[in-house]
Amino acid sequence: MSPEKKQYIKRIEAALTTCTEKRKESPEFFPLETAEEQLTYLRDYWLGKETNEKLISNINIGLLAVREFEIRDMKFAEQIYGALDAHDCLLKM
Repeated sequence: MSPEKKQYIKRIEAALTTCTEKRKESPEFFPLETAEEQLTYLRDYWLGKETNEKLISNINIGLLAVREFEIRDMKFAEQIYGALDAHDCLLKM
């Protein structure tokens, strides 16, 4: 596995861990469920566990970060943005 790929996975997993913790605190907050699903997809795609490329273009956690997470927790929003680097790389492939 390339160092770049390892870095992408590390960023995604950090955001996913934070998201999972936040869902335990606020299970009714739907944007966290969506973010967790999309981060899980990104992680699994980079690990080779997910092969459906059609879903790549449906990732919208950046919008969630801007609209829902920045005002509540900027650090979490920044983790999402870091994970989106991996998404942007996939779009360029």
